Amino acid sequence: MRLKTDIVVIGGGPAGVGAAVAAARHGAEVILVEKEGYCGGMGTSGGVPAFSPYSNGKDIIVKGIALEVRERLVEKCPDLATDYEKWQPIDPEFLKQVYDEILTEAGVKLLFHAQMTGIKKEGECLREVFIQTQHQIINIEAEYFIDCTGNAELVALADGDLNFGDEDSNVQALTLCFRLGNVDTKRYLKYLEKTGNDGNLTAAVNEAKKLDDFNIQEIKVAGAINQQKGIVGMNFGHEYEVNPLDPFELSQAEVRARGKLDVLVNFMKKYVPGFEEARLIGSGPSIGVRETRRIIGHYQLTEDDYYKRSVPYDVVALSNYPIDLHSATFNEKEEGENKEYYNSRYNKGEYYGIPYRSLIPIGFKNVGVAGRTISADRKIHGSCRLMNTCILTGQAVGTAATLLVGTSSDLIQVSMEKLQEVLVTDNMYIPTSNELMGGFYVQS
Repeated sequence: MRLKTDIVVIGGGPAGVGAAVAAARHGAEVILVEKEGYCGGMGTSGGVPAFSPYSNGKDIIVKGIALEVRERLVEKCPDLATDYEKWQPIDPEFLKQVYDEILTEAGVKLLFHAQMTGIKKEGECLREVFIQTQHQIINIEAEYFIDCTGNAELVALADGDLNFGDEDSNVQALTLCFRLGNVDTKRYLKYLEKTGNDGNLTAAVNEAKKLDDFNIQEIKVAGAINQQKGIVGMNFGHEYEVNPLDPFELSQAEVRARGKLDVLVNFMKKYVPGFEEARLIGSGPSIGVRETRRIIGHYQLTEDDYYKRSVPYDVVALSNYPIDLHSATFNEKEEGENKEYYNSRYNKGEYYGIPYRSLIPIGFKNVGVAGRTISADRKIHGSCRLMNTCILTGQAVGTAATLLVGTSSDLIQVSMEKLQEVLVTDNMYIPTSNELMGGFYVQS
């Protein structure tokens, strides 16, 4: 089978949803290819229990389609409502429905249970992608292609330049998120208030360590999020020294992680009030991957940009999330002394900007990238890899591609003034020059 469309989006995670919805809402014909039977990526198939905060303490800076997703999610399940400055709980089943609805309403053509297996490229232009479904191969020709795979698979297949992990090709540890039911959530929330803890459960971890009862190759609980009455989503447990692009290593990591769940659940039942009668009700269909490839784009975001609060002239998204790197190897001393997640936190009202140039890989005229694989060094990648930020970068590059449909122009050549104007009209937070005063560093 052969198909022709304006824009193909590969990958239906948060970035892919943002890209496809933005493009379709502006009139482009869009096909979204997703390997699962639903969209959402780490928030659904990975079971990650929450979106990072939407506000920087002064303004809601995560807006546009990302904010719309949050509001629709809370409308479906009022139990999930929280302040914009706090982590936003996710119910994966409701999130699947939200993504289905906004994609369908926008007119996106969905192709589920489909995997990209090859491409056709002429010079610096991609012409086709080859998609394997259960029963046939579909060749899709398009004017523009957007890689939202989370692994830069499209760019990799087209022999684009890529970075992988750190200088030794190590990547952050993986986590199999899971959900616990039959939790007395009122008691749990009172415990958090009493101890002054957040979902990292420092007090419970310290108590277990004093009794030499936390020998599970963990430093802390990454997150325990109250999702609904009686249900808590857990971001807890790591699989170290895994290459997520090696299918055998990834398979073994899945098996090991499931094998540890009983131990992790028993810790919660023993040390955290409200969990005494808790039951495991499910784990993520897939283990959560934090890091693999990153493209080499027309601009590389850096740690320096983060600490300077840099806002470039071609800003298309904002973030204030701290630098959050999970170790590639288990080293308790190193982890215990690494305070960057806390020390890198911004003051209220601060943010940095993600440039459009970081979404366009070098060597390609009609390919954009969104999500955790944008052009960034490893440090700032630990900040901009978060799911709601991925929706923002998806919306930006999807909008840019739509503005160029029918022009045969390179994606990097989009009018920045026009793109930012459209993004603002679509409720994205793009700061004006007047808003950049007061110490922000504006790159020329």
